[in-house]
Amino acid sequence: MTDNHPLSAREAIARANIEQDLRLLGFDWTVDVRRLIGGYTLFLSKGPRIFVQRGIGEAVLEAEWSSARDRIFQAARLELEGLPEVGSAP
Repeated sequence: MTDNHPLSAREAIARANIEQDLRLLGFDWTVDVRRLIGGYTLFLSKGPRIFVQRGIGEAVLEAEWSSARDRIFQAARLELEGLPEVGSAP
């Protein structure tokens, strides 16, 4: 998914927060995060499907809880779990 450079302390905190949230939500996704100049890039994957979100603010991933992070997970769920959007035809 990404290169194998060691995580910084801040990346490790962000990853731990994400992994904890995903466990609580019951998702078994692979997580990778990278902190870049423009913010974080988050990689979530399930099997061959990959969800990527770029330019995420530090507070969103480094805080113990974030409503913005919940919205990211909702978008990832649509892509990774293959679920139809709310209100769409079957």
